[in-house]
Amino acid sequence: NRDLMVNDLLTSMQDMLRQALTAAVELKFVPGTGIWPVKADKTMLETAILNLTINARDAMAGKPGSLVIETQNRKLDAAYAAGHQDVLPGDYVEIAVTDQGCGISPENIEKVFNPFFTTKEVGKGTGLGLAIAHELTVAMGGTIAVHSELGRGTRFTVTLRPAATLPVNATRSTRSAMSAAPTSRPPWTTLKRPSGTSPARHSPTTAPIIARTLATFREVKM
Repeated sequence: NRDLMVNDLLTSMQDMLRQALTAAVELKFVPGTGIWPVKADKTMLETAILNLTINARDAMAGKPGSLVIETQNRKLDAAYAAGHQDVLPGDYVEIAVTDQGCGISPENIEKVFNPFFTTKEVGKGTGLGLAIAHELTVAMGGTIAVHSELGRGTRFTVTLRPAATLPVNATRSTRSAMSAAPTSRPPWTTLKRPSGTSPARHSPTTAPIIARTLATFREVKM
């Protein structure tokens, strides 16, 4: 991992992300100001964001609408962390990917990061896109959370520690999933930890798939 400027990375991905979307979906990038650099692997973060974008495209099913990617710095205090499982107090950089798709039902919200889980028709999805996004985020010492409402859309939030404040002995088990949304967001269903997954390491099921995905992604970009 090395220091990455999130806004620069997302700006460089705009053309690729637009190619992944249908013509009916408008991509909007809302970069925050003064975003701290994060300690992350460039290809891993790109792959996670691309998978979230493809998931959003499929959720919108060709219908017109917007996909919004936002960045912001966030500070979580001890009082907040005490009320939210697996969240540590401190500074964070947040990347939010919000679609206007069909939304996720309450009974499925805790399964979305499980390998091979999908609500798509047979042959139209592997159920690995979100699982890979989750595993890659955790591998970078980050967290991923989902907020959703049926008929309105879904917001996935990737949260990473800034490079300047990353603990020296930090590991991939720092946090599993953030559950909070900014006060401006609707009170959507929140996932705190994906069931059946470990925040500390890749699952045996997805590890080889992630390795192949990253290798393919690097080859495509060369």
